[in-house]
Amino acid sequence: MKIVFITLVTILMGVWSHPSFAADSIVILKATVQIPMVKGHPAKGSITLQNNSSEDIILTQISLSHAQRVEIHESVMENEVSKMLKLENLSIKAGETLDMGERSLHFMVFGLDKNLSVGNVINGKFEFLKLENIYNEFKIVKLEMNSHKMY
Repeated sequence: MKIVFITLVTILMGVWSHPSFAADSIVILKATVQIPMVKGHPAKGSITLQNNSSEDIILTQISLSHAQRVEIHESVMENEVSKMLKLENLSIKAGETLDMGERSLHFMVFGLDKNLSVGNVINGKFEFLKLENIYNEFKIVKLEMNSHKMY
Protein backbone atom coordinates (compact mmCIF):
# COMPACT_ATOMS: atom_id res chain seq x y z
CA MET A 1 0.00 0.00 0.00
CA LYS A 2 2.80 2.39 0.91
CA ILE A 3 4.57 1.76 -2.43
CA VAL A 4 1.35 2.42 -4.37
CA PHE A 5 0.82 5.71 -2.51
CA ILE A 6 4.42 6.86 -3.10
CA THR A 7 4.16 5.92 -6.79
CA LEU A 8 0.86 7.79 -7.15
CA VAL A 9 2.28 10.91 -5.44
CA THR A 10 5.39 10.78 -7.66
CA ILE A 11 3.25 10.55 -10.82
CA LEU A 12 0.96 13.40 -9.74
CA MET A 13 3.91 15.63 -8.78
CA GLY A 14 5.45 14.95 -12.19
CA VAL A 15 2.24 15.92 -13.99
CA TRP A 16 1.84 19.15 -12.01
CA SER A 17 5.46 20.24 -12.15
CA HIS A 18 6.03 19.90 -15.90
CA PRO A 19 4.86 22.51 -18.38
CA SER A 20 2.00 21.46 -20.65
CA PHE A 21 3.76 22.77 -23.79
CA ALA A 22 7.04 21.69 -25.34
CA ALA A 23 9.81 24.28 -25.55
CA ASP A 24 9.64 24.19 -29.37
CA SER A 25 6.03 25.38 -29.20
CA ILE A 26 7.33 28.94 -29.42
CA VAL A 27 10.07 30.15 -31.77
CA ILE A 28 11.81 33.51 -31.45
CA LEU A 29 12.41 34.80 -34.97
CA LYS A 30 13.80 38.25 -34.09
CA ALA A 31 14.98 39.91 -30.88
CA THR A 32 16.49 43.41 -30.85
CA VAL A 33 16.90 46.37 -28.51
CA GLN A 34 17.25 49.86 -29.99
CA ILE A 35 19.81 52.11 -28.34
CA PRO A 36 17.96 55.23 -27.10
CA MET A 37 18.92 58.59 -28.61
CA VAL A 38 19.67 59.91 -25.11
CA LYS A 39 21.70 57.54 -22.92
CA GLY A 40 19.86 56.70 -19.74
CA HIS A 41 16.41 57.00 -21.33
CA PRO A 42 14.29 53.86 -21.84
CA ALA A 43 15.10 51.76 -24.89
CA LYS A 44 12.57 50.15 -27.21
CA GLY A 45 12.65 46.42 -27.87
CA SER A 46 11.30 44.35 -30.71
CA ILE A 47 10.64 40.64 -30.92
CA THR A 48 8.87 38.34 -33.32
CA LEU A 49 7.40 35.23 -31.70
CA GLN A 50 5.86 32.30 -33.56
CA ASN A 51 3.44 30.02 -31.70
CA ASN A 52 3.70 26.58 -33.32
CA SER A 53 1.32 24.93 -30.86
CA SER A 54 -2.40 24.28 -31.17
CA GLU A 55 -3.11 26.32 -28.01
CA ASP A 56 -2.67 29.96 -26.99
CA ILE A 57 0.56 30.68 -25.08
CA ILE A 58 0.85 33.40 -22.43
CA LEU A 59 4.06 35.46 -22.22
CA THR A 60 4.39 36.73 -18.64
CA GLN A 61 7.79 38.41 -18.55
CA ILE A 62 10.89 39.36 -20.50
CA SER A 63 14.19 40.06 -18.75
CA LEU A 64 17.55 41.16 -20.14
CA SER A 65 21.06 40.65 -18.77
CA HIS A 66 22.08 44.31 -19.10
CA ALA A 67 18.87 46.02 -17.98
CA GLN A 68 17.11 46.73 -14.70
CA ARG A 69 13.63 45.81 -15.98
CA VAL A 70 11.52 45.23 -19.06
CA GLU A 71 7.84 46.12 -19.47
CA ILE A 72 5.44 44.94 -22.17
CA HIS A 73 3.38 47.87 -23.48
CA GLU A 74 0.49 48.52 -25.80
CA SER A 75 -0.23 51.95 -27.26
CA VAL A 76 -3.89 52.88 -27.50
CA MET A 77 -5.78 55.97 -28.62
CA GLU A 78 -8.02 57.54 -26.00
CA ASN A 79 -9.80 60.83 -26.74
CA GLU A 80 -7.43 61.38 -29.68
CA VAL A 81 -4.42 61.05 -27.34
CA SER A 82 -1.99 58.15 -27.56
CA LYS A 83 -1.40 56.37 -24.24
CA MET A 84 0.99 53.56 -23.35
CA LEU A 85 -0.49 50.84 -21.19
CA LYS A 86 1.66 48.34 -19.30
CA LEU A 87 0.50 44.76 -19.89
CA GLU A 88 0.95 42.13 -17.18
CA ASN A 89 1.03 39.37 -19.81
CA LEU A 90 0.51 38.85 -23.51
CA SER A 91 -1.42 36.08 -25.25
CA ILE A 92 0.06 34.62 -28.43
CA LYS A 93 -2.73 32.85 -30.31
CA ALA A 94 -2.28 29.29 -31.54
CA GLY A 95 -0.52 29.26 -34.91
CA GLU A 96 0.07 33.05 -34.76
CA THR A 97 3.26 34.96 -35.47
CA LEU A 98 3.31 38.04 -33.25
CA ASP A 99 5.55 40.97 -34.20
CA MET A 100 6.12 43.09 -31.09
CA GLY A 101 7.77 46.32 -32.09
CA GLU A 102 5.65 47.13 -35.08
CA ARG A 103 2.49 49.10 -34.46
CA SER A 104 1.07 49.30 -30.94
CA LEU A 105 2.68 46.30 -29.16
CA HIS A 106 6.26 46.72 -27.97
CA PHE A 107 8.40 46.42 -24.89
CA MET A 108 10.37 49.08 -23.07
CA VAL A 109 13.77 48.47 -21.53
CA PHE A 110 14.59 50.48 -18.40
CA GLY A 111 18.07 50.90 -16.96
CA LEU A 112 19.88 49.60 -20.04
CA ASP A 113 23.65 49.45 -19.56
CA LYS A 114 25.01 52.76 -20.95
CA ASN A 115 28.20 51.05 -22.16
CA LEU A 116 26.36 48.98 -24.77
CA SER A 117 26.69 49.97 -28.40
CA VAL A 118 25.28 48.96 -31.76
CA GLY A 119 26.32 45.42 -32.62
CA ASN A 120 26.58 44.17 -29.03
CA VAL A 121 24.58 41.12 -28.05
CA ILE A 122 22.93 40.61 -24.65
CA ASN A 123 21.13 37.65 -23.10
CA GLY A 124 17.39 37.58 -22.63
CA LYS A 125 14.88 35.34 -20.90
CA PHE A 126 11.23 34.83 -21.83
CA GLU A 127 8.88 33.52 -19.14
CA PHE A 128 5.58 31.88 -20.02
CA LEU A 129 2.58 30.43 -18.26
CA LYS A 130 2.68 26.61 -18.63
CA LEU A 131 5.89 26.66 -20.68
CA GLU A 132 9.54 26.41 -19.75
CA ASN A 133 11.61 29.60 -19.88
CA ILE A 134 13.23 30.32 -23.22
CA TYR A 135 16.63 32.00 -23.43
CA ASN A 136 17.62 34.01 -26.48
CA GLU A 137 20.13 36.65 -27.52
CA PHE A 138 19.08 40.22 -28.28
CA LYS A 139 21.08 42.26 -30.77
CA ILE A 140 21.66 45.93 -29.95
CA VAL A 141 20.66 48.04 -32.95
CA LYS A 142 20.45 51.71 -33.90
CA LEU A 143 17.22 53.55 -33.09
CA GLU A 144 14.99 53.73 -36.15
CA MET A 145 13.40 57.13 -36.50
CA ASN A 146 10.08 55.64 -37.70
CA SER A 147 10.00 53.03 -34.92
CA HIS A 148 7.28 54.80 -32.95
CA LYS A 149 4.53 54.16 -35.49
CA MET A 150 1.50 53.00 -33.57
CA TYR A 151 -1.32 52.56 -36.07
